[in-house]
Amino acid sequence: MTEATGATIMPATDYASGPKFDALRNAIYHVARRNYFDLLNRLLNFVVIILGAGVAAKSAELFHVKELSLEFGVLIAATMQLTFDFGYRARTHEILQMKYYEMLADIELDPAPNPNRWFAKLHTIAAGEPMPMRALDALAYNAALDATTSDPEIRKENRLFVPFMHRRLRHIFAFHSHQYTLESEHRSWWKRNNNGLES
Repeated sequence: MTEATGATIMPATDYASGPKFDALRNAIYHVARRNYFDLLNRLLNFVVIILGAGVAAKSAELFHVKELSLEFGVLIAATMQLTFDFGYRARTHEILQMKYYEMLADIELDPAPNPNRWFAKLHTIAAGEPMPMRALDALAYNAALDATTSDPEIRKENRLFVPFMHRRLRHIFAFHSHQYTLESEHRSWWKRNNNGLES
């Protein structure tokens, strides 16, 4: 299976191993990243404007907050905005998302799609990918699976288990060293420990 976003995912069947599925998974991934960075961008803009407004200084007096705290808040938010450039990063993911959706449209119009041609296209698009967030990629894989089949057996054989903390921190940490296994093969630490005690 071609991994354009870099996650190591090995499906149990051939269902989730085609270029069309990978393009959909990558498009879902980039939609999530774009939305995340757009939210951060808007939030920081909001903080800079609100804390920098004259009304904030008057409100600070009312709530006994020092003006220095407001100035420091504006400094931190503006510095984060300039340093991390969340707006630019959101646009990067928007462009990649569009490329994957365009590829999906091209596959649909191809009367006899050649998998090798489309895998090559996936690799070409992947050349512009930023560092992959593997927990988010695994969640995008599950979302693509849910979007393309309603068969419970196929879902059961192919869905990936993503730990709770990985889901919460999917946009912050890359989790490069973690191997996401199938839900059907996953055993909780409690079951693993109990089996160790029983043996």
